[in-house]
Amino acid sequence: QNKLENHIELLILDNCSATYNIFNLLREFQTSDNSKFLNIVRNEKNIGMTKNIIKSMQICKGMFYFFNGDDDPMNYENVGKVIDIIIKNKDKYNVFISGHPSATGYGEIFKNVEINSTKEISNFLDDLSIYYIANGNTFSKTSCLNNLIKNKLNFLEKYPMPQAAIVLQNLKEKDSALLCNFNILTEDDASNNTLTSWSVNYTRFSIWMFYDKEFNLNPRKLYKRHPILRLD
Repeated sequence: QNKLENHIELLILDNCSATYNIFNLLREFQTSDNSKFLNIVRNEKNIGMTKNIIKSMQICKGMFYFFNGDDDPMNYENVGKVIDIIIKNKDKYNVFISGHPSATGYGEIFKNVEINSTKEISNFLDDLSIYYIANGNTFSKTSCLNNLIKNKLNFLEKYPMPQAAIVLQNLKEKDSALLCNFNILTEDDASNNTLTSWSVNYTRFSIWMFYDKEFNLNPRKLYKRHPILRLD
């Protein structure tokens, strides 16, 4: 009813999947009616998760960027509600953060925000749970992407979850956001992801430490940004 296709680009990147030919699987959905907002791209070879995410940043056309992985089930009704909020406030905020009650950091970020409501927050970058904003919960303005990719490409390629860098870059430029306490991811329990290994060398926590240093975040607020470290 809200004709969201007039406001969004749905960009799908098939990272040359060895199991499924995503491009051919989804091609049947590509019609003349939706070609203006649906863009399906297949890589010639598998470039790895991190570079695939960076590629989505480089070719996206929208005013805001939102990352969703192939294992992140979504509540489309709530997605529509948050997008509608963004459309109405797109010139006021660079960052919109949605609620995900089971994700690490939710309790700290949405402490005083009622379910299905919004609240403006400012001067909170040093207190923000970095893991939370990278876990498919945040819409970020894309106007910073050119400079981000130009100046920090080596950093982005080195560590997983480069979508967190867009949020941090936006908040470094303007430290305010709109909290939208609508759960757009339907995963029952996302808390177990926090310390799982991405590779032999890194855990997610060590990755966030590198983000802390790269974006010059306040070391005294370490426990605020990494609530998983808090002892019972």
